[in-house]
Amino acid sequence: MTGVEQFRYDGKHALVVGGATGMGAAAAQIVRDLGATVTVMDYAPVNYETDQAIEMDLRDQDSIDRAVDELPSPVDAVFAAAGIADGPDLMRAVFIGHRHLIERLMAKGLLPRGSAICFISSVGGMGWENDLDRIQDFLATADYEAADQWVKSHDGDGSIHYGFAKQVIGAYVALQGFEFLKKGVRVNAICPGPTDTPLARANADLWLSFGEDYRQATGIQVHPSRWATRWCFSTARRPAVSTGSHSSSTADTQWRHSPTHSRPARRSWI
Repeated sequence: MTGVEQFRYDGKHALVVGGATGMGAAAAQIVRDLGATVTVMDYAPVNYETDQAIEMDLRDQDSIDRAVDELPSPVDAVFAAAGIADGPDLMRAVFIGHRHLIERLMAKGLLPRGSAICFISSVGGMGWENDLDRIQDFLATADYEAADQWVKSHDGDGSIHYGFAKQVIGAYVALQGFEFLKKGVRVNAICPGPTDTPLARANADLWLSFGEDYRQATGIQVHPSRWATRWCFSTARRPAVSTGSHSSSTADTQWRHSPTHSRPARRSWI
């Protein structure tokens, strides 16, 4: 297989978690155009054409289990796209639910050798190595309920926020890259900067203000499809040895070359 055929999804089943809007929706439509059969899981309505839409809420373990049981066939590519900005359900929606879904897929034999997983992390997750002891303590939780209890036990110290959730994704991908590859499954993450999604617009004062001077000076505005294209590459056939990696974004460039050259507070990173 040569040329562009290496990046097609013909005969593949793609699962997009959190694919109703934003980068998830963009990825779902791109991989379908590339030949994949696409299943979208979300608690919000899916208002575009896809092969299967399953109502699922990552904040509810039983909902995840029911959704996995509805899958018609094994999955070749998982796009972990769901997320919220804050609130008591933050960790369940951003990470705990995704981890449980992946573990459920593996337990049921629905992630065969040759499959791939890719998360949306963020520049908000940069620097996870500096908090690795605490993150590993969280990741050592045995299951959905234990992880949720860990979060509740730390909620009062101010450490549970969007940046921490994304740092957890970064560490999980790095730590599981080798372990998953022994099962023939790759796991990676993309790390976007400010992107024009419904979630970002809902938090525009914090998120879309980051790097705004850079974008104005260069005329660059990032649409979800730009990131979705890179995301779809990461789970395609061709980069078959890439695992445990984080695909950096233009956001760090935005910070480094911003006329003001000031990095925002952690909570405001996207």
